[in-house]
Amino acid sequence: MPEHASQEITIEARSQIVLGAVLELDEYPLWIPEIIEVQVSERDSRGRAVRASLTSQALGKTINHNYLYSYELYPDEISWTLESGDMAKSLEGRYIVKKGTETSTTVSYELDVDMSVSVPGFMKRKAAEKIVSSALENLKLWCENQN
Repeated sequence: MPEHASQEITIEARSQIVLGAVLELDEYPLWIPEIIEVQVSERDSRGRAVRASLTSQALGKTINHNYLYSYELYPDEISWTLESGDMAKSLEGRYIVKKGTETSTTVSYELDVDMSVSVPGFMKRKAAEKIVSSALENLKLWCENQN
């Protein structure tokens, strides 16, 4: 059964900076310590990643995941779905970006993940919560330092 985690954070940066950070998958290793490498294999007509492979460190292992990205609700939402991966059976995530003020942006991150390996429910829940909180904290630091 998939675990759900979500969190919201306010970033002291304009929404264009936040959207730029989220869209630039190639730069994820610069602000997400767990991500080792990103390879974008397909882009849309606007240059946004449609398919990408991410290599990351998790649970003491190097894991590979292939994602399909959607921009149907852009710029309000950017979402992705796992196509294949080492440790997850299913994974769906989304960043919801809301302009706050002229100089701040509120971002929500929602994640639904089901592991392909047998892991107790409380560990899956903790892992999902850590992924979400860590990603938002790193996004906040990155964007606020871009100002």
